Amino acid sequence: MRHRHGPAQDHDLRRRGAPVRPGRGNAALSPPAGGSHGRDRNGAGRHRGGGDRRREPAGRRGERVRLGGRGTDHGIPAERLPADGLAELHPGDHHRQHHRVGRGTGSGAREEGCVNAVQIVDSHVHFWDPRERDYPWLRSVPALDRAFLPSDYAAATDGIAITQIVFVESNCLPEEAREEVQFVERLVSVEPRIAAIVAFADLTQGLRAGGSGPEQTLDALLSSPRVKGIRQNIQGQPPGFALQPAFVEGVRAVGRRGLTFDLCVTHDQLREVTDLVRRCADTRFVLDHCAKPAIRQRRLEPWRADIACLAAQENVCCKLSGLFTEAAPERRREEDLLPYAASVVEFFGTERVLYGSDWPVLTLGGRYGDWHGFADRFTAAWTPTERRRFYADNAIRAYRL
Repeated sequence: MRHRHGPAQDHDLRRRGAPVRPGRGNAALSPPAGGSHGRDRNGAGRHRGGGDRRREPAGRRGERVRLGGRGTDHGIPAERLPADGLAELHPGDHHRQHHRVGRGTGSGAREEGCVNAVQIVDSHVHFWDPRERDYPWLRSVPALDRAFLPSDYAAATDGIAITQIVFVESNCLPEEAREEVQFVERLVSVEPRIAAIVAFADLTQGLRAGGSGPEQTLDALLSSPRVKGIRQNIQGQPPGFALQPAFVEGVRAVGRRGLTFDLCVTHDQLREVTDLVRRCADTRFVLDHCAKPAIRQRRLEPWRADIACLAAQENVCCKLSGLFTEAAPERRREEDLLPYAASVVEFFGTERVLYGSDWPVLTLGGRYGDWHGFADRFTAAWTPTERRRFYADNAIRAYRL
């Protein structure tokens, strides 16, 4: 356990045309060219049903996968982020792109407003303090290598009606994951809106010599009543990682305890995790960040077909989050994001899409008010019931808030 210092104390993107209605794709936007590697794709069906991300193994900067380990990048598909804020990403089909700290030209959160005010459950928020525990990936992301605490979140969301927060583990050292849960429990005293914790657990423990499996770890995490889900990043792992028998059994153990499993993956891993979801029919899954589509390349396929196959599984829902950091902030346009946002609503339906911010990682691509404004305009023509599902009800059901 590493404690470096003392503990913590507590653009305007305008739509060109009518808002997208749920359940319909944006036919006016033709899919960009693109292909994928891997096995042949089956036909992608559409499904709208009920029911209810990102860790790369820890190690030195640029180090690749270690069995049962964790990532240096927290699911940001970056191999390194120099001091100027540009990110060079993992080789292969994990986007070869650049992330830059956003310089939004839009108004702040107060000025973005909300067309029809609704209560909001932010289903994807991180808090961390590098003075309390070690987050190796932060050293490669200077813009994020500082404490981000509830007071910062309150300032970023000023004027937005956030009623509940789902904290998602933030990729500290694996041996400090239990302490991260305790850290968040302490934050509740200053931020009572924290309603749920998605904690880290190494589900591959049984693969190592003498490994006992994850059951004891999961039971220990459940001593915190706010732990409602588990996440172990699949992003950055080698092909087949999510289908190892011990990992599959670990995900099933998550479901047996009534917990959700958050899927942090990139677009080229969708077929593998669809197979995982099929094998774990009694576990509820939440897909983070729409599986990080290749927005910078404007490559809609095969992501769109693969997301349709995943959505056909009734035990998975999807967070509309993370799109800003997959787009190019210096030339981001709303129409670049719309085909991806519209596709997840088309295939998952408003019954299984959740609002999430991915704050503060969001700040690599823009301000909170920018993202909230996009979501607000995207859903402006939805019925009050559809908006209530998206902003609150679906997260309440998925995480049993």
